[in-house]
Amino acid sequence: MPLSGPFLQELERIVGIAGLVRTPEGRLVYECDMHTFYKGAPDAVALPTRADQVVEIVKLCRRERVPIVPRGSGTGLIGGPWHRSAAS
Repeated sequence: MPLSGPFLQELERIVGIAGLVRTPEGRLVYECDMHTFYKGAPDAVALPTRADQVVEIVKLCRRERVPIVPRGSGTGLIGGPWHRSAAS
């Protein structure tokens, strides 16, 4: 289901206009990491710069039942999360 206008407006209020990626070209950057076998373009990308923004985004998404896919810097080679080796 596409994101509603009011939801996107609230997201923009939280992170500012520069902190919300909505264009198809901008969202394309976030459809995968180095492992390009699995792709999925997001409906929007929020780029919070402070912890309080992250808290507000999580609360908003939970209230509106919108799934969140957190992303770090995109340096993972196989699907995102950091993995600790047995030797660590």
